[in-house]
Amino acid sequence: MELLRPHRLLKPGPMLLLLLLAGLGAGLFSWYGLRSNSRMPVRILLVAPPPDPDAAVSHYQARVLAMLFQDLLEIDPRFAVTLASELPGAPAALKPGQPWLLVKFSPRRQQEKLGFNLEWAWSGDIRKGLKTWPSRSIPEDSPPLSFREALDALPLELRGDHLARVIPARTRAFWNLVQASTYRLQNTQLAEATRLARLVVEEDEGCASGWFALGSLIYRTLLDDPLQSHPEHFREAEACFRKGLALLPEHIRGTFVLAQLKTNAGDHREALSLLLARMKSSPRNPLLLTGIGYAARNAGLLELARRAADRRDRWAFTEHQPQAVDVLFLYLQEWERFEHTLRDQPGHLRNTVQRFYRGYLALLRKDKAGAVAAFLAAESVPQGFPHYIRLARAFRLSAEGDLAQAREELKVLDAQRTGLRVPDGEFALRMAEAACLAGALDSGMELAERAFAQGFGAALWYRNSPFLAPLRTSPRWTSLMRHLDERQALLESRFPPGVMPSE
Repeated sequence: MELLRPHRLLKPGPMLLLLLLAGLGAGLFSWYGLRSNSRMPVRILLVAPPPDPDAAVSHYQARVLAMLFQDLLEIDPRFAVTLASELPGAPAALKPGQPWLLVKFSPRRQQEKLGFNLEWAWSGDIRKGLKTWPSRSIPEDSPPLSFREALDALPLELRGDHLARVIPARTRAFWNLVQASTYRLQNTQLAEATRLARLVVEEDEGCASGWFALGSLIYRTLLDDPLQSHPEHFREAEACFRKGLALLPEHIRGTFVLAQLKTNAGDHREALSLLLARMKSSPRNPLLLTGIGYAARNAGLLELARRAADRRDRWAFTEHQPQAVDVLFLYLQEWERFEHTLRDQPGHLRNTVQRFYRGYLALLRKDKAGAVAAFLAAESVPQGFPHYIRLARAFRLSAEGDLAQAREELKVLDAQRTGLRVPDGEFALRMAEAACLAGALDSGMELAERAFAQGFGAALWYRNSPFLAPLRTSPRWTSLMRHLDERQALLESRFPPGVMPSE
């Protein structure tokens, strides 16, 4: 038998070359699943489950820490990150045929030091039934060092070094940032939260996260408290966001919250311009796409909003955890898709809004009992958004037949919102619908006109909402719709449906 000679191994034939290249390609694909530094975009499902009740880190603090970790990841435009509170029940079924990374993020605290437990798995390994995931325990250390080690532990090669712009260098400033952001998520002790955020920017003015936290707290006051809603506060909130973006222009959440501020103040043109400019480098980011959907919906640009939502759902894990209450699909009368976004999330203040809209949708479906139950659930959210709690109560009272009390609730709500600098025109239209449902048609007409004046321009829902039907015979209504159509046409010429950069 003739043995293979060494020179034959050095001179492979064409077939052997093809096999070698194929094997190399398979190896590279496998390596990509171990450590990704390619130019390919990567979907990341970042799961921050609630800590044990006796843990040194609370549920809300853990969420704040996970949001900071998400901010660090999203600065790299290749990564489309979805933050979730629970592990998916059947992760192998998510995004079939597409590569993605699941990361379980569990922070630990020992006095002023921070540590993490990390576990991760690529979708290919999950589908193969991998039982033991790679993991890393990051020992308790100063917060910047722990975040650095956590980022280095993941099978990702991040571009650039922006840690100092996201994580305060000084330990006291870091924990003040975490506590201020925790209070904001809980919607409690907002004055103390604002004081802590001011301490952060005084101590570390070069950290963008401190400016975004301070701006977000002032913005919350602008949304909820007319006594604190002065022009200088609006200017200060915007200045904080712009200061943060000057320090770190790539910060996705900072761009998102500034655009939200502009949208709720009725400046959809500026909001969309901000988001689209950032999308040029991050065209797949779920948070930016959520922001575009929100601004476009409020501007009445429903086809642009739909395209943003469709792209977001391709890149985010919305089938596992919705990223927003997609009122767009209510207006498009795609009620099942709308209903999918109304699931509660553990400990989230947005549950107030989700439960309100479950009641609203039940009314549209002529299910009064279901509507009353959902509105009651919205009213029961601890520290929930107060304006949605009162609006839910007004809708519930009308559904129960107590129209006089419903009108009283709306009067109180209207008085509470008089003078707000960030009034939210879409919410004003919800109030108009509630007024019509309670039989206060003059008030309903005035509120519908106010919704337009405050920037809400979804003309399709002005025309289709069954709650507004009693107003449509009024000459004032005819004039309102003419103005709506004119403004929407101007915005459509500036922001056509195809305005987003390609994926």
